[in-house]
Amino acid sequence: MSGLEQIFNILHQNIIEGKLYEALMQYKSLFNRYSRRSIEHGIAIIQDGVEQLSKQNDLTSYFGLIEFYEKYLETHRNLINDKSIIPFNNIIEIPASEDKIKQEEAIIQLLNQTSFNDVKIRLNKDLGISYMNIGNINKALESFINDINDIVMLFDYVKQHNNIPMEQLTLLSVLKVLLSNTPTNARKIYQLIQDKYNYLLSSQAIQVSIIYIILIMKVVDKKDKKEDIEIAFKKATSSFETILKENQVLVFVDELHSKYFAKPQSSSNLFASLMESMMQGGQH
Repeated sequence: MSGLEQIFNILHQNIIEGKLYEALMQYKSLFNRYSRRSIEHGIAIIQDGVEQLSKQNDLTSYFGLIEFYEKYLETHRNLINDKSIIPFNNIIEIPASEDKIKQEEAIIQLLNQTSFNDVKIRLNKDLGISYMNIGNINKALESFINDINDIVMLFDYVKQHNNIPMEQLTLLSVLKVLLSNTPTNARKIYQLIQDKYNYLLSSQAIQVSIIYIILIMKVVDKKDKKEDIEIAFKKATSSFETILKENQVLVFVDELHSKYFAKPQSSSNLFASLMESMMQGGQH
């Protein structure tokens, strides 16, 4: 039996006896010592730690070890590879909680500048499910925004649990999808309503969402003059202001207008604005 295996046996005994914080400190200490000699040994220590601590009813030490390791990789980004991120895999098996969400968001942020897209997609979907299970529909939608199948899952969840009105979820989904990099998913959301929730089609909130889908798709597909579409967009927003306020989505409509209709400043205008602000600053 190697020295590391003997140490693991002692650690496992501490965990069995419920000495979880003590085990956490020992895993951290072991990692700091062994990772200087070999990062592979360090990864093995973290992997053993997350496997053992994730089985406990009290997950405080588990999340502490995940946070410790995530921060280590943040300061040693050159060590991020397909082997070093393996200890993060089992967080998907952990029940939804605020602590899980915090660590999952940190891991996704860590991986944002990497090529591990499959891992990010898997974690992002699980993050959305965690948000959904604690009832934060708005944040769940942000995680699901690029996959219509995930949005379908969110619709089914809301219908079952009745957390928020389906009309509000539909309107919010459409506006957020139109703001994302995959606005054509908005068409699929409307198709979803037709196929599974057609009883909603008479509601004003759904009708408003359909109008915005049509208008933004006209911009995306370059149909009609952009100026004419913008006029129609402003009229729709004015006509349905009460509904937009009631559903607390007016801010997203403003963002839509900025995204699809705001005219980018030319470099000369930007320079003029900068000079003007500098001149104003000098007058104080």
